[in-house]
Amino acid sequence: MFGIQVKHFFQISNLLSLFRLIGAFPLFWLLYDSTVLGKPYVLVLVFLISISDFLDGYFARKLNQVSELGKILDPLADKVLVISVSLAFYLTGILDPALFLIIVLRDLLIILPGIFLSKYFGSVPASDRIGKWTFTFIGSYLIIIYIGADKESLPMQLYYYGLISLILVSYINYAIKAVKSIRNRS
Repeated sequence: MFGIQVKHFFQISNLLSLFRLIGAFPLFWLLYDSTVLGKPYVLVLVFLISISDFLDGYFARKLNQVSELGKILDPLADKVLVISVSLAFYLTGILDPALFLIIVLRDLLIILPGIFLSKYFGSVPASDRIGKWTFTFIGSYLIIIYIGADKESLPMQLYYYGLISLILVSYINYAIKAVKSIRNRS
């Protein structure tokens, strides 16, 4: 069931994804209550957690460790991280409700069908460049507003609407890949 083998759990690429998944929860707390460490230390933690996203993919390809577990764990960790940071920023008033909902809905609309595909078809569509770029642009936007950028400035408004467009494109891309995956398995 789910096409996942226990031996894949201990692969370096999957351990890095697990680190990112677990790291999302203390990061949420630190962002929600930034008086605990202060912004510079939180940004270092964000960097360390984010670099694990690059490294897990690098090691998976370099060490030939691409697995069904990794195809689930990597995007799940990305989504839990983005939702955690978005929720912290929404609750503290840094992130507006519209973008918060768009981010959360997109991620849920990717996670839930991914679980279905894994359970009933034994695999999920792997992350692609559009998904990775979307994750990077969401993360960059969240960091920029956390640092204190003027969200009303023209560059930030362009970034905001460009980000919403990219989120929609990435969801459509994933939906097309999911439908193709189902058709190929049927």
